[in-house]
Amino acid sequence: GRPRGTEAHLREILERGVQAEVFPGAVAAAGGLDGADVELAVGHFTYSRESPTMSPSTVFDMASLTKVIATTSAVAVLYERGVLALGTRVVDVLGAEFASADASKADITVDHCLTHTAGYQPDPQPWYWEEAFGCPSWHRSSGDPPAEGFECLPRIYSSFLAEELVTTPGSQFAYSDLSFITLQFIVGRLAWERGLVTSEDLLPRCHGAEAMPLPSCWSCAFEAFVRLHVLSSVMPDSQFLLDSSRWPDAAPTLNDTVYTLRQPLQGQVSDGDAFAMGGVAGHAGLFSRLHDVERFAQAALQTLSGSTTATDSFPVNSTTLRLFTSVRDPAFSSRALGWDTNLRGVPDSGFDGVCGREGGFSSSTFLHIGYTGTCLCIDPERLQWSAILTNRVFGCQGQLCPADSEDAVKQVYRDFNTALHSSL
Repeated sequence: GRPRGTEAHLREILERGVQAEVFPGAVAAAGGLDGADVELAVGHFTYSRESPTMSPSTVFDMASLTKVIATTSAVAVLYERGVLALGTRVVDVLGAEFASADASKADITVDHCLTHTAGYQPDPQPWYWEEAFGCPSWHRSSGDPPAEGFECLPRIYSSFLAEELVTTPGSQFAYSDLSFITLQFIVGRLAWERGLVTSEDLLPRCHGAEAMPLPSCWSCAFEAFVRLHVLSSVMPDSQFLLDSSRWPDAAPTLNDTVYTLRQPLQGQVSDGDAFAMGGVAGHAGLFSRLHDVERFAQAALQTLSGSTTATDSFPVNSTTLRLFTSVRDPAFSSRALGWDTNLRGVPDSGFDGVCGREGGFSSSTFLHIGYTGTCLCIDPERLQWSAILTNRVFGCQGQLCPADSEDAVKQVYRDFNTALHSSL
């Protein structure tokens, strides 16, 4: 157990974040093999006290936690089933046209994408949401907001194929959404063509996927594969394309006067590239609640410790999970496969140490953060985890927050996780 006063101290840290307008509200939890022993909610949906209060049932845009919870887990499932090897070249799944614009892309492997060493630039340029990119559903002059549909996917895929690398595959770490967009297409194509999902498994908007232009059917299959083979067993309340009936329960995000024209966005993905891709993407788009994230973290620890329960079985076994959550090559970064780790003194170093200072979570901790203000730390050595969900992007104008705005929420993560462990 934790000493008396621990919960009050952790709440104070989060409330200071609200008072400093780092975020209007937050929910957080921490625990171990047996579930949460701390669960907190502070603040409101917006900076108005008349807006709804945050609660464990609030739905959050998970942003880049999508990369690990959804996409990395889906790749791990395919790996465990023998469908996909880490050394598989992308060109051997997506075809020769993947390397038609840059022959060096033929050397990119699944491993490179998971460790952000594929050689991509950090983001598509122009971004898919920018007017210069020319998505057909984007008509700024009309004043009509764009649809969150698949209309732009063929154009996006053509741009994706035309991407040229900035470094040689395997030579340098560079965090890139394009690596996880690549994995989305790989998972989707394999799931569709190997019959791992069927047309009956697809969302209603995907009916007739067989006739859709590429890669729409792969995006549909990716969503179905993640839903059926990752989320259903451990995060049943989480989804891409949040049901509109649940939008009022979602913490609002960007005040987007630039692309989506939602002011603020609520219940639809805030990442403009994921929005342009139809709300289903390998790098962003997942919506979840605190209790689902708690179940994911608890089930991961149970799997690694050999005490998995039948009710919350993790999508992969302990051998696979340990492989995917162990540092791949510290010469490049602190990265595991998809996940970052808390390994200190190397490039990246756990997103600047968000899981706390020395003496907190161990160096074996695997973790990730999301742009909207989400953080997940899971420690297989000390059998502890923490989850912090905020909407720190609320009030940001357009698609991008100020460049240094993430520093403040990272400090909240560090303070929370350091205090958490100083109480043990």
